[in-house]
Amino acid sequence: MDKYVAPNFNRREAVSSFGEVDAGYIDNAARALKKAGDVVIVEAQHRPLRDHYVKQIMAQLLALCPHILVNRCRKDRDWMVAAINQAFVKNKVSGEKRRAGRLNEVWILELSSSEDLGILKLAQTLVSQFEEAGVCVLVSCSSSLTSLPEFSRWSNRVEIPVWQFEVPGASEITAFLEQEAQNGAINQARKLVDQLRFPGEEYE
Repeated sequence: MDKYVAPNFNRREAVSSFGEVDAGYIDNAARALKKAGDVVIVEAQHRPLRDHYVKQIMAQLLALCPHILVNRCRKDRDWMVAAINQAFVKNKVSGEKRRAGRLNEVWILELSSSEDLGILKLAQTLVSQFEEAGVCVLVSCSSSLTSLPEFSRWSNRVEIPVWQFEVPGASEITAFLEQEAQNGAINQARKLVDQLRFPGEEYE
């Protein structure tokens, strides 16, 4: 199992975001991962923005459910099947009486191509059909995937929530930098803003 390492998880009440709308999305996305089998998708065109908000969502989720494990999900069918089996067996062997739907593990699945829809469908099928494994999935992707008509039909049918984060404007960036300066995280904030202004290879 690949441990997902997200440095600087921040569990303070105020999330690090470009405005109240994004902060609300972060909170709602975290709360939507409330039980085994849940899948939540966050979409932004800039990967640095997606990465930042995934960390914020996980910080909120861990504040609500500090017992859960966090793992990076590989885009590989064999790995997914083995991982869900491992989680299932681990819960069964523990011998604990677990509440139905109890969340024990979250997978972070990063997708960037329209060809990744099959992987997303597989992840959703596995965690929903094997809820006793106690796994949910937080998906990070670009609009190249969410703009597909097939994606819309599928996500609506299985009722998967999708939060779309827009690129911040100048005023939102200024307010963000001021907020992060007050919170003692100005260096990280400036780095993120620079990546959004000059995305280079980080833009997908």
